[in-house]
Amino acid sequence: MGRESSLVWVTTLDSAEPVRNALVTVRDCQERVLWKGKTDASGIGRIEIALPSTSDLPECSYRVDHHDYSRCGLHSLWGGLFVTAETSEDMTFVHSSWDEGIEPWRFQLPDETYLDPILGHTLFDRTLIRAGETVHMKHILRQHGTKGLSMVPPACGRTLFPLSIWAADRGTNSP
Repeated sequence: MGRESSLVWVTTLDSAEPVRNALVTVRDCQERVLWKGKTDASGIGRIEIALPSTSDLPECSYRVDHHDYSRCGLHSLWGGLFVTAETSEDMTFVHSSWDEGIEPWRFQLPDETYLDPILGHTLFDRTLIRAGETVHMKHILRQHGTKGLSMVPPACGRTLFPLSIWAADRGTNSP
């Protein structure tokens, strides 16, 4: 699930061949359709809209009987996204919480939970600072999008102001 867009890749289970023209539907736990579309010749469904983040999705309560659903991945269906892919001959489904075995860290991929498109970085005039010294710094803001980094729109920042921060010997600070 991406911040600006998402992608669904549908392949056959037996031969891993791409499935063309599969009907893909993304729903929340209340069965509200958030996106519906078809896969291309490569089996890819491109979701060109921002889907709701996990925190913006509704939470649903389900009655759980005495079975241990934690072993079959049903324990997390209270939220998240439910994705189905259908053809005239077959159907499959997946839930956004089902990632056991395909977590990003297993493939040396970054796994960032910071979803805001505005990124900031601070440059100091030097790396060693002693108590009581004045430090000058420059803050750089960029907006991250599907086309890379860009300048932050004026409404999001670009206000310059002096700020005094006093650092204590243990790294705590106060304005």
